[in-house]
Amino acid sequence: MENTLWRAEGERWLADYTIAVEGLPAQVRGHSVLEPSPRGCRYTSSFEVTVRIPLIGGRIEALVADGLEEQLRHNAERNA
Repeated sequence: MENTLWRAEGERWLADYTIAVEGLPAQVRGHSVLEPSPRGCRYTSSFEVTVRIPLIGGRIEALVADGLEEQLRHNAERNA
């Protein structure tokens, strides 16, 4: 489940988002910025993955982060 809230700030659009990972005690929290640039627009996003499973949570966090980063790249390429 994803929850994103966009808001305007001058010429930029800012978003804070959370994503719940189905089947895992995991959550992604992030922040995105969409702003004008000389070539059109620029979209940046940063996020943090938290998995609440002792001992292996860090490995799962890395897997979730890699998958989300790949999805964000794919979306940016498609939207370009």
